[in-house]
Amino acid sequence: MKSLVIGFGSIGKRHSSLLKNHLGHDVTVVSKQTQLDYPVYSSLQKVPHIDQYDYYIIATETHLHFEQLSFLNNAVRDKFILVEKPLFMTPNSIKNNQNHIFVGYNLRFHPLLMYLKNVLSTEKILCMDVVAGYYLPEWRKTDYRQSYSAESEKGGGVLYDLSHEIDYLQWISGEIVQTHSIQAYHSDLEIKADDITIAIGKTTKNVLFMLHIDYISKIKIRTCLVHTNKATYWADLIQGTLRKKHRGLPEEVLSWDQQEKNATYLAMHTSILKQEKNACTFDEGIKTLETIQKMQSHDGDPLS
Repeated sequence: MKSLVIGFGSIGKRHSSLLKNHLGHDVTVVSKQTQLDYPVYSSLQKVPHIDQYDYYIIATETHLHFEQLSFLNNAVRDKFILVEKPLFMTPNSIKNNQNHIFVGYNLRFHPLLMYLKNVLSTEKILCMDVVAGYYLPEWRKTDYRQSYSAESEKGGGVLYDLSHEIDYLQWISGEIVQTHSIQAYHSDLEIKADDITIAIGKTTKNVLFMLHIDYISKIKIRTCLVHTNKATYWADLIQGTLRKKHRGLPEEVLSWDQQEKNATYLAMHTSILKQEKNACTFDEGIKTLETIQKMQSHDGDPLS
């Protein structure tokens, strides 16, 4: 299978390596960098016979996604295209979509979240508390001030950068239809973007939620607390543990072996290419952007 990876920053390098070394793909890269371990072209427009590839990965900065996806969608037909998260800066449509387009929310393939998705499908969810916090200077391997995370105009800021949490919240509990949020730059980080967002709201399945995401937590945090009519679940995605307590029964603790981050990416690629159902679709990626817009504008329907 032949794959074209557009962009060769940290995430583009990860995709290229996984596709070549783990899935056996013949990988070509689009990047302004030269002397790579892959055939490389400086732009999409310079790739000869662009329809020869089976799988396309857009792994550039967010503000470039729409233009690059539009180009690909006009140039190829019935191909698999993965756009790194978030899909775009705003929820733009793609005219005459003629490909299978997905969004890179690989956290859906964390075994703990897959377990929750399955078990909660048979229970009435009452509310969810979703938290994610990373200290930006320690999270980014390069100077955080030079990363895309530091600039909202390039798709940075926690609301875009940690939109994994919005995606999986909606994946499990339904689309967010009512929300009120505080989005702020609130710390001494040298960035031009939000470093904390706190939101509350309700989904189409009548699930109440609280969302807290930030760049300021010196302890890595990624947790999800779920209350249903039958039980309470508390998931720690960093530690790979799940505490669950059904009413009238003792508490149980489940654990998963700590997986390499690559495992979720490999599972996502495999799911897309096998046309399975868990990967985030284009339409779902648009819904996440619509939710981000609601939180940015603070104009979601009033809570009732």
